[in-house]
Amino acid sequence: MAWARDAAARCGASLELLTVVDNTKAETNGHVAEAEAYLRSQIEQMQDAGVEITSSVAVGAPGERIVSFAADAGLTVMTYHTSRWLFGGALDMLLKEMVNPVVVLRAQEGQPTHPFEVSKILAPIGDTARSRQAIPYAIDLCRAWDAQLVLCNVVSPIPGAYDKRNPPREIAEAIEEQIVLGEQMVVSIAMELSKQGITAESVIRVGEPAREIIAAARETGAGLITMSTRGAGSMSRILASVAMGVVQASPVPCLLIRPPLAEQA
Repeated sequence: MAWARDAAARCGASLELLTVVDNTKAETNGHVAEAEAYLRSQIEQMQDAGVEITSSVAVGAPGERIVSFAADAGLTVMTYHTSRWLFGGALDMLLKEMVNPVVVLRAQEGQPTHPFEVSKILAPIGDTARSRQAIPYAIDLCRAWDAQLVLCNVVSPIPGAYDKRNPPREIAEAIEEQIVLGEQMVVSIAMELSKQGITAESVIRVGEPAREIIAAARETGAGLITMSTRGAGSMSRILASVAMGVVQASPVPCLLIRPPLAEQA
């Protein structure tokens, strides 16, 4: 809620708090009233945020109800606990069915409730149009937070049983060629963004994509990572994507954008 409150304040958006009373497992008598009282208490604690805040209590299967509300929201913010290998039923369903952007944060005991610092926003990009879908969102948030954009391209290592620190000459040359192509791509995008008044820092890394994206966020001090997801497909395919690998291990919030259905097809 701290991240959502700060984001809403900076972007001039309203904030809606949602609690779903699960009627698929137990009796719901009294639970709706408890949920309403809880949300009222949360709104009272955020009265000085300068944000219009409303609340809703829905009854039904949590995943289905959250997906329904998320379809009408410009942005949905959810958390997951680091003790879980998978995100959990409701978030799994949202990531599978998402239409609008979703921000996912790792929830940890003792996590500070003060506004998150976002001085830099990391946007990983590849050589496909899909990987660049999140850039416009990153630009808007950079303007809202007065943050700097960091473009990151990761060159995946070439498979093979060899010393990664001292690869054969042919392998080293192939990797170097990919690095040069990555640098050219990032510079080209940065030049296009400069025409919009956006100054972008560039980072090129070599290694396993999800791990290197997280390392780049740490080293640059990024407070948010923006990525495009694979969108359509089975849950196993979604969870296997680079974006999901980053979300599961990222110490900072991740903004996920689903490509348009036409592009998925």
